[in-house]
Amino acid sequence: MASTTHYLAISMSALLTGGVAACSWLGVPPLYHAPPLLRAKQWEDLYIRGRAVAPTGGLITASAFSYLSYQAYRRALPTAGFHSLTSKPSLYALGALCLIGFPVFTAITMEPASGVNGRMFTKLRQWKGKKEGEVTVSEAEDKEIKQILDQWIYLNYIRACLPATACGLAIAATWAL
Repeated sequence: MASTTHYLAISMSALLTGGVAACSWLGVPPLYHAPPLLRAKQWEDLYIRGRAVAPTGGLITASAFSYLSYQAYRRALPTAGFHSLTSKPSLYALGALCLIGFPVFTAITMEPASGVNGRMFTKLRQWKGKKEGEVTVSEAEDKEIKQILDQWIYLNYIRACLPATACGLAIAATWAL
C-alpha cells in the first residue's frame, strides 16, 4: 500500500513539472508582443516568482523520494535492495537524483553570466532606472532578446523533463517489488 509520502512525491513532482513547463508554454510566448524593456521586466518577474517556488518544491520532493528509497530499502528482501534498477529503492533513488539534478542543470546551463538568465539580466542592468520611452533598442538588440527567450524556453522544457522523469519513476515504483 502506498504511503502519504508516496502520493506527495508523485503530486509534487507532477506539480513542479507542470509549473516549469507552463512558464515556457504559457508565460514567455506572450512576451514576444511586448516592447523590449517591458518584455525583459516581465521575464524578470516570471523568473523571480519561479525562483521563489521551484527550488523549495524540488528540495521537498527530493527529500520525499530519498525517504521513500530508504524505507523501501529497509523493507526489501535480502536479495532485492539496490541490486536492480527496477527495484523500488532504486526507482525512488533515481527519482531523487532527477530532482537534485533540477537545480544543478539550472546552475550549469542557465545561471552563469554566459547562460540565458545571465544574458537577460545583463540587458536589464543596462536599462535599469529607465522608462519604456527612454530606451532605444536596435533591431539587432530586439532580435537578440527574442533569441535569449527562445533559448530560455528550450532549456526550461529540458528542465521540466527532470521532475517529469521523477514522477514517472514514482509511479513505476508503485508496482515494483
